[in-house]
Amino acid sequence: MYPDTPHTITTPTPWNPPQTPIVQPVILPAEIPPGIDWVTLPNGVRTLAYTQPTVPPQVPVTAPQPVPAWAKTTALLAPTVGGGIAAGGIGLSYAAPGLIAMSHALWSGLLQGWVTAGFMQPGLRVGS
Repeated sequence: MYPDTPHTITTPTPWNPPQTPIVQPVILPAEIPPGIDWVTLPNGVRTLAYTQPTVPPQVPVTAPQPVPAWAKTTALLAPTVGGGIAAGGIGLSYAAPGLIAMSHALWSGLLQGWVTAGFMQPGLRVGS
């Protein structure tokens, strides 16, 4: 039914590992990063592994220093200054209508004086 294969069929050959001993790389102690060290496993094999970091020496605790006088004064004055600013803002909000009325009165007085002075000068016509 099928024609004969024109090519020869090859069979795989078994792979034989090399017989030369494997040379392990040498790691110098200076090349080992911190946190990694040589350890010996229970079966006697030495290998690199992560180790617990060493605890840095504790810095001696100094006696607490007294609070400077300027800091005490500032801490006591801060609420007073804040309260004064708040009171000033409230006062301005109450005074705003009066200040606006006073501004209108001053502008109207200035305008009235300008118009009156214009009528007082001989030969000056206002509105023409």
